[in-house]
Amino acid sequence: MRALIVGSDRVSSWAVAEKLTEAGFTVVGPARSSGEALLLAAMERPEVAVLSVNLESAGAGERLADTLKGRHSMHCILTGAANEISTSDHGYMDQSDHGKIADAVVRHRRQRR
Repeated sequence: MRALIVGSDRVSSWAVAEKLTEAGFTVVGPARSSGEALLLAAMERPEVAVLSVNLESAGAGERLADTLKGRHSMHCILTGAANEISTSDHGYMDQSDHGKIADAVVRHRRQRR
């Protein structure tokens, strides 16, 4: 299964990518912007995405998640710091908890089987 990683925090993005690689995922990215993420999604067709809630601007991750779901029927997990998380239809995970983020992606893979 392919997992797209999108985030402005390089350290967190690579940490999540490493955890997912260890769990047997093919990691796409990390992308650093919505535009780059859309291009990678179209080329690589990942089944799941881990997105930072605030990329280029506040809420950019939420908008990107909506687009990825609409265009690619992709499962999206949004991450962010406590002060970045808004109230919306999306669920969020603390971006510093790389293990829990990877676990959520693994659970999604199990549910799809």
